[in-house]
Amino acid sequence: MPAGVLPLKVSEYFSMTRIINLPERQDRRREVVKELETMDMRAGTGNVDFFDAIRPADAAGFPSPGVRGCFLSHMEVLKEAHARGMESVLVIEDDLSVAPELPGVFAELAGILDEEPWGIVYFGYTNSGNQIAGNRKLIRSAEPVGCAHFYAVHRRVLPQLLNFLELVIARRPGHPDGGPMHYDGALATFRSQNPEVITLLAHPCLGFQRSSRSDISIRWYERIPVLRQASEAARAVRAWLRTEVKESGST
Repeated sequence: MPAGVLPLKVSEYFSMTRIINLPERQDRRREVVKELETMDMRAGTGNVDFFDAIRPADAAGFPSPGVRGCFLSHMEVLKEAHARGMESVLVIEDDLSVAPELPGVFAELAGILDEEPWGIVYFGYTNSGNQIAGNRKLIRSAEPVGCAHFYAVHRRVLPQLLNFLELVIARRPGHPDGGPMHYDGALATFRSQNPEVITLLAHPCLGFQRSSRSDISIRWYERIPVLRQASEAARAVRAWLRTEVKESGST
């Protein structure tokens, strides 16, 4: 990068960024604010803001109310982007942990995004054992991936994706074309049924899920106050250790 030229920020590239967070989960909000700072991204500035996640009372065909709430929250973010005519939308879940190298490589990533007619890009994901070949920072892939904690969607596929998600909600559970399911599974199903939609994967992965009490599936010991507090304390220690590793690696 030429001297005197500031690096491109993630928040400057995407037309809209939303961080999905349940208002009562202030612990997750505090942690993800720290992660956003590593990208020089601040909620409430520009087109970056929190989205108050949906907590439905019932599952309505989904595996659980939490799974349904996650699905609906992502869909509402995409609906907002489509209604506002946004060029692209970056979606972040509040348990994101950002790879420390992201700010330094994002200008290269943006250059690839400018070249490619992409529909979906995963900056964070889990890969189902598939090998990703190539030396580019963003790789075209038709392989299924898991998680939806750090991804973006271009407006060229928003109407098509939203229509698919509406059909998923309307179908019965277990429908062969895809009924109510986890949101990341719905994205994978959409990609499988629409292979013309170009998906890019960050290579290597640049966002991971931070260890945190889940709002989708609650473990038995998290229902007991004393054990829940012990579990949260252990997560806090692990988060502190990861922060120390990040900071030592950047010095």
